[in-house]
Amino acid sequence: ASLDAKQGRLDSACGTPGDEDIFELILTGGGSLTATVEALEGDIVPTVSLRSGCGTTTETMCGPTISASFGSSTTTYLVVDQVGAADGRYRLTVDY
Repeated sequence: ASLDAKQGRLDSACGTPGDEDIFELILTGGGSLTATVEALEGDIVPTVSLRSGCGTTTETMCGPTISASFGSSTTTYLVVDQVGAADGRYRLTVDY
C-alpha cells in the first residue's frame, strides 16, 4: 500500500504524525496476531499499531513489529502510520 505526503489525522504513541491507513480486522476465534511493516519506496519510516477503536487513546502497542494474543472472536484495528510526512510505499505482513 502507500502513504501520502501529508499530516495524518490520527497520531500514534510511537511519535508518528504522518499519513496513516486503518484496517478493521474481524478475528474469528482465539489466536495470536503478528504484524510487521517495512518501507518499500520513498522516504518513509512506517510503524504499525493495534487499537481497540480508531482513536489514539485505544492504542495498545506500536512499533515496526507488534504481536498480541486474543482469547476469543473480536474486532480490532491495525493502523499503519509514519514518523514523517513524506510519501512512499510499504509492505504490511499480518499473520493470525
